[in-house]
Amino acid sequence: MSQGAPVLGTTFYLPNSYERARQPLIERVQKVQEVLNRKTTGEYRLGEINTSQTMFGGARNNAPVFRTVVDFGSLPNSAMNTAPHGISFTDEVRFLKIYGAATDSTNKLAISIPSPTIDISLTASNVVITTTANYSTYDGIVVLEYTKIT
Repeated sequence: MSQGAPVLGTTFYLPNSYERARQPLIERVQKVQEVLNRKTTGEYRLGEINTSQTMFGGARNNAPVFRTVVDFGSLPNSAMNTAPHGISFTDEVRFLKIYGAATDSTNKLAISIPSPTIDISLTASNVVITTTANYSTYDGIVVLEYTKIT
């Protein structure tokens, strides 16, 4: 049976005296810390952040999951283009998710990456996007989620 994310109840009662309220307050603050630390970070900013997610199993049990966002810039026209990801790609790094989106602001269009005509991959230092059509009017953002043994 799987457990969901920890949650806090919306009602919290305290005794009237400080002596009796002290321990419940300490426990409540500890519970708030636990819940906040286990919530997934909803930030998608350039550079590496700890998502507050953890990996499971084997050598990576409870290893933190990191997110790096790469501003890819213009997508290529039936070609390949690269952008540096800035991740120290060592033996300790394992990628979990590689995805993105691109927007054509002029024509008010958006597409997800990868797609049938857009491939995405990584090298030791770059995000690589290969297109089989003209997407040069689209600007892309790539999101990389990975774990590393720290």
